[in-house]
Parts: sequence; C-alpha cells; structure tokens
Amino acid sequence: MTTSPVADDASAEIPAFPQPRAAVCPFDPSPELRGLASWGPLTRVRSWNDSTPWVVTGHAEQKTLLSDPRLSADFSHPGFPSPVPHTGGERPSTDLSFVGMDDPSVKPLTRSK
Repeated sequence: MTTSPVADDASAEIPAFPQPRAAVCPFDPSPELRGLASWGPLTRVRSWNDSTPWVVTGHAEQKTLLSDPRLSADFSHPGFPSPVPHTGGERPSTDLSFVGMDDPSVKPLTRSK
C-alpha cells in the first residue's frame, strides 16, 4: 500500500458529515462532499455523535481499502461509524443484510468466486 497525504490537520475545522444532498438528483453527492476531494483522498469528518471517521474520496484509495480484509462492512462491530442516529442499543449481527457482511459469510450471496 502506498502512502498519500491526508487532510487531518488538527488546526483545520473538521467538516460535518453527512451533508445535505443536492435537490437535483438524490443519487448525486452533495457539493460539499465533492469539495472534500480537494482536501485529499482521505479526509476526517465530524459525525452526528461527534466521532471523526474518515471519508475516502480517492478512487485508488477506495479500491485499496475495499479489498483490505482488515476493514469490515459489518455495522454490528463496536465503533462502526453510523451516518445517522439510530434508536435502541447495538444491532444484533443476525440483522445484517449482505452489504453489512464480510467474507466468508457474503460469498454465497454474491457472484464473486
């Protein structure tokens, strides 16, 4: 893995996330999210609960991270960043959809071999 500069200057203001979507198309990223790419491929953001997860806007960095087994899609893990407040306690892992699963559980549900 190569290293890239990241926007994590403690003196810089950390932008809020998620930002409101543009009214044109609900699938387009907000102008603010597009603007984060100018900060670098990895940017710290501030979530609703004051946590500071990373947003990855660089394509090469996204590909690298999505293929790294150390990262997880399982939102039942403690500390998994949630973009919105949720009600209740921790979600049980039995409530996972395939987008919230890691290998080897997700393999039978996808076409990947």
